[in-house]
Amino acid sequence: MALNQAVWNVRAFVFIPKNTEQETFSASRLFAAIYPEAISIAALLGSPAWRRLAAGDDEQLSRFTTEIGWRLCDPFYQPRGERDPIAHWIEPDCWRPPSPPRPHSPPHRGIAGPAT
Repeated sequence: MALNQAVWNVRAFVFIPKNTEQETFSASRLFAAIYPEAISIAALLGSPAWRRLAAGDDEQLSRFTTEIGWRLCDPFYQPRGERDPIAHWIEPDCWRPPSPPRPHSPPHRGIAGPAT
């Protein structure tokens, strides 16, 4: 088991203690277990410089994956096919600029609502 998985398991057991799953389980608690690493990786995925490395030659890609591994506490990290979300992102998306954020709610139509 990679170090990050062991850390995530410990965090998950803190958020969802053994034998309390029926009362304490939630997806939010599971997401919280990986949150620090997710934010750390998000900084790379949003950085134009790191995106260029991910889209670059073998040496540049190696620098990118080494940094991902460092942030995941996995010194042997390598993108592994379809089941690895980083590998999935590298092929079709790393060379594209980051997408703008999606709006969280419909556009504001005023206090009275839409005109009729």
